[in-house]
Parts: sequence; structure tokens; C-alpha cells
Amino acid sequence: MKYLWLLFVVAVADASIRWLPAATSEEPSGMPAGQMIMTVMVISFLAAHAAVCWHFHKRRHVADFYKQAIAEAGSSTTDYYTVGPDNEPIEHTWHYMVRRQAGDIGVKADQFLRLSAPSLMQMLLPYLCLFALRHDHHVFLDLLYLRPRHGNVYEIIACKTRQQNFLEERQKQEGLNSVQFVRRIKPSDGDETKIFVKPRFGAFGEDCCVMASQAAFHMSPKRARHMVFEELLKNHPVIENVVGEQAPLCTLRIWTSRWIPNRPSTQAAFLVARSGYISNCKKNECCKVDLKTQTTAVKSSEATFVLPFFREALFTANWVHDQFPEVPFLGTDIALTPAGAVLLETNLLCSYSIYSKQVGLAYGLDDVEAFLAYQAADEKVANL
Repeated sequence: MKYLWLLFVVAVADASIRWLPAATSEEPSGMPAGQMIMTVMVISFLAAHAAVCWHFHKRRHVADFYKQAIAEAGSSTTDYYTVGPDNEPIEHTWHYMVRRQAGDIGVKADQFLRLSAPSLMQMLLPYLCLFALRHDHHVFLDLLYLRPRHGNVYEIIACKTRQQNFLEERQKQEGLNSVQFVRRIKPSDGDETKIFVKPRFGAFGEDCCVMASQAAFHMSPKRARHMVFEELLKNHPVIENVVGEQAPLCTLRIWTSRWIPNRPSTQAAFLVARSGYISNCKKNECCKVDLKTQTTAVKSSEATFVLPFFREALFTANWVHDQFPEVPFLGTDIALTPAGAVLLETNLLCSYSIYSKQVGLAYGLDDVEAFLAYQAADEKVANL
């Protein structure tokens, strides 16, 4: 990306050097100022366009992947779904996700580009990959590349119940005691204790709510079969001092990357919940975490503080990813409670595009290229 802007700046500077003397000179110029401005704009655009195309198409594995993605994206689905008004599962298809991110206009634009103007889509492909899709490479890889190869892994991660059962079993096998899981609740009649309810296959915080155990007990069987019932956790006192005692549970979102073999990376954000919402939806405050100092700054409270149990949380997120080495990018949700760091869940559709502006980019085209090249090499070895 730096080469793109360098070429752009050079083109503008060169044209400006040529234009400024003519524009400021009292002598008649060989080219009118308006024409010179237009020349500057055209040169700049052509330089930028050439840089974008070069930057993208030199990455053969990435280029081939996205060309394939154009044809296949519209028919792809995930293992996630939303619970509809009649308690029916609504699949998170490609169209569902496009509509959720960009509305009906986005759906129409997607259909037009993919179905009606594929040649135009091919021309725009470098721009889409460098800009519009720069935070969502992992989603495309999940949908079109990895899911067909590792379907069982993706089903385990998508299902909150299967995911936790799998991880708890792995913890026993490895003799670990350092990972703490959220406790599942069986609703009971006459119990007014508040519990947290979420869909087994949900994403983006949809359909999550807090209700009394008694209310959950009387939930219709048709809806209850889609849901998971968990203990309602409290924020650690250090966090309560910042957000207040009445604030909903704040969570730590830790993104773990395994794009390039033997070079894992980690980023984290502290998600401050607001009354009436849960912490990993859009209605929250995203605060970047400094991994070295283990601190975060909550602007709304004008407070910077050290996150409790952060080392334990970091260990947990990376341990979880180690159980799913086939997946290049995961987002793990951890609650920081008085009793310690509690693993809530890990996600494939991990809302990274929503928060990347606040926390910075965790990966780029170089990482995607390296990952796809490594996968291609693996397949060649397997086919020998």
C-alpha cells in the first residue's frame, strides 16, 4: 500500500512542478491552468491505478482466489443463523451478510456486479481487495476455501455447545487447569435468578438477552432448542470502578492470527458495554489494548487502567486457537470477572471489520498470500 501512495505523491509532485511556474508566471503559458489541473488529475489517477493493479496482481495466489470468489460468493453460506420471528433458523448466507453490512443497496450492487457485469467486477477486483475487502479476507477464506476442506472444524466452532464440550475435553486430555469456561445453566421453574441466553449458532450478538431462569424455563420448546443458557457474569471490581456497577458485562475480544506458519500474532480490544446492549455488538465502545503494558483507555470514562487477569486471558485465547490450527484467524471473547478470566466463546465471524479502525490492521494481502501459498504447497505434497 505504501508504494501506491508513493507513486501517487510522485505523480502529483511532478505535475505540480510543471504547472506552478506556468500558473504564476505573468507570461502567457503554453497550457491553460484548467487544462493543466486536469492533466495533473489524469496523471495521478493513472499512476494510482497502475500501482493498485501491480500491487494486487503480482500476488498470484490471492488474485486466483478472488477471481474464484466472484463466481462462488453468492451461493456460499455459513454455519451460523439467526432465530426468526416464528423460531425458524435464518441462515447467514452471503446475501444475509451483505444486507447486514450494506443494506439493500449493497445487495443490489453485489448482484449487479457479480451477475450482470462480471467484466466490470474483474476490473474493480484489485480495488475491492485492497480497500473494501481489506478487513474481511478471513471471511472470504472461511466461506470459499477452508469450509469445504475442514467442514467438521467449522461446525464445532459455530455451535456454542459443541465448541465448549470439545475444548473442555481437550483441556482434560492435556491435563490443563488454567482455562476457565463459562458455566452452563439449566433453567428451573420458580427461580428468579438472572441468566444469559444466546443462540447456539448465533453471530454478531444477535438474539442475545438476559432473563430470569423461570422465564427461560417457560420458553417454548421450539425456541429453546436454538438457545444456550449461561450464568450471568459480573465485571471485575477494577472494571466496575471505570464503567459503574450497573454496566452490563464488558468483554475482552482477542484476535489470534495464524496466517504465516511459525509467526503467530495477537491483538486485543476491551469492549465496553452500554445499558440495554451486549458487549460484542455495534452499540459499544471499542478500546484498544496495549499488549505490553496490559492497559486500555476508556475514553468515555477518561480512565486508563491495567486489565485484571490479562495474561490468563491471552493464554486462553492462544490455547483455543492451537486447538484449531486449520483456521487462520479467530476472535475469542473472554470475561474478566472477580474469579478470573472466563472463556465465553470463540468466533470465525469475529466482527473484526467493525473494530479494525480502532485497533489497527491485524493482517494484510501479504499474510493472505503466504497462507494460500502454504496451503497450495501442502496440497501438492498431499497429492504426490
